[in-house]
Amino acid sequence: MVSHQHCGFSPLVNYREPGLNGFRNQLPYAGHRAKARVLLTREFDACTHYRTPIAAMFRYQPPKANIWGHSLRNMPPDRQRTLFDEFLKRAVAEYSFQNGSLMVFAGPAPPPLEGQEPWGHARESNLERFEQLLGTVALNGGFYSLAPEKCEIALNEIIRDSAVAPGVLLLLSVGISKWLINGQPVPTQSQINLHYGMKPCISTFLQFQTVDEFQFVKQVLSELHFCTLNEKHLKPIKPGKKT
Repeated sequence: MVSHQHCGFSPLVNYREPGLNGFRNQLPYAGHRAKARVLLTREFDACTHYRTPIAAMFRYQPPKANIWGHSLRNMPPDRQRTLFDEFLKRAVAEYSFQNGSLMVFAGPAPPPLEGQEPWGHARESNLERFEQLLGTVALNGGFYSLAPEKCEIALNEIIRDSAVAPGVLLLLSVGISKWLINGQPVPTQSQINLHYGMKPCISTFLQFQTVDEFQFVKQVLSELHFCTLNEKHLKPIKPGKKT
C-alpha cells in the first residue's frame, strides 16, 4: 500500500544496540540520553526480525559507528521533506508509513560537552503546544506511536516555527516494498528513517536484487543532493540469513 504522508524510516532490528547506543551517546546531557533511549527503543520494538521473502541479493547499511545515517547538517525541515518526497516519486513504486515519535527537550539547556556544538532546547510552552496540537499528554517529554496524520501535524509545526526545531526530535519511519527502477517496480524489503529537528539526518537500510538497482537509487539520491551512498557498505546477503 502506498502512503501519501510525508514521512521517514526506522533501522533493522539486528543492529539495534550499536545504533541506539551510538546515537544516544552523542547527546550531551544524561537526561537527553535517557529520553532518547526510551524513544528509540520504542521505535525499534515496533519492528521484528524477518527472513527476506524476495530474491534480495545485496544489503546496504552504514557501519555500526554511523548507524544513524547520513547527516543533513543544517538542512531546513521543509527542504528535507521536499527532497524525500521527490525521492519517493523517482525511485519508489510502493511504500507505507510504519511509525513515528516525537521527543521535546523542555527545560534549561545544559552546556555542551567539549568538542560538541550546543544542542537546542525547547521552552515548556512548546511541550504544551505539541500536547494541544496532537491531542495527547506527553510521556516524559515524548509522544510515541504517532499516527501518520499526527506526524504530519508535528512536522508542519516544526516547519512553521523554526525556533522549535533545535529542541525537538521527530522520527518518521517508512517501509519500502517496491523500488521503481527505470520505470519498473522491483520487490524489496527496505527501510528509511528521517530525523527532523535537532541533528537532522537520513538513515538508509536498503535491499537490492542487483548492483544495478543499487546504482540507480544511489544516483537518484545524489542528483537530489540528499545523501551519498557508498559502495563499500553494499554487502551480499547469504542465503537464509536474517536481515
